[in-house]
Amino acid sequence: MVKNHLKRIAAPKSWLIRRKGTPFITRPRSSGHSMRMMLPIAVVLRDILGLSERRKEVSRVLQHEQVLINGRRTLDKRAGIGFMDTLEISKANVRRRVSLDRKGRLSLIEIDEKETKIRPAKIIGKTMLQKGKIQAHLMGGYNILVEKDSLKVGDTVLLEVPSLQVKDHFSLAKGAALILTAGKHAGDQGIIEDIAAQHLIYKNKANQSIQTLKKYAFVIGKNKPMVKL
Repeated sequence: MVKNHLKRIAAPKSWLIRRKGTPFITRPRSSGHSMRMMLPIAVVLRDILGLSERRKEVSRVLQHEQVLINGRRTLDKRAGIGFMDTLEISKANVRRRVSLDRKGRLSLIEIDEKETKIRPAKIIGKTMLQKGKIQAHLMGGYNILVEKDSLKVGDTVLLEVPSLQVKDHFSLAKGAALILTAGKHAGDQGIIEDIAAQHLIYKNKANQSIQTLKKYAFVIGKNKPMVKL
């Protein structure tokens, strides 16, 4: 039980769940997301979407409803669905993207069918491979090959899922739209006004200019969000 579950009261604060109830909750399987930035699909189906009442019913939903995470079917109730991932359950008319609310908690935003085919992914590292090719490591556990060193750590690529084809590229630069993934302003959105060393200043939707660490920024568009958040 300890391996596959964790105490509900000890679940990350970013999980928007009831802290009272059954003592244990499903632990998501390890993936490219940190525990704070993902939810187990069992919790999403049962506690958030209400598509099942008991843990056993989650398996039934996964078997019969064709649950897609980033365009790929999952049958694993411990599968993690993390920040910026998409969820589609056509039979239940469910289409969602995982985002952060203004309190830094994971939330499921309703999206249209077109948006289920795209996923922004932040570049968190790069590796030089043979023949001059570069592998970009993305938040969420994905890796992609790029021909030229035109993508920088901190930039965002817009992926088509599940093919992982790069459809667009957003630089971490002045004028870019962002959402913060950590810090006391996690979940806040705005436009970058200035960047200096390891910090940046952005103007949020309340027209406030705020300074934060550059590493907290997740670029979501060139001058406006390219996905619904």
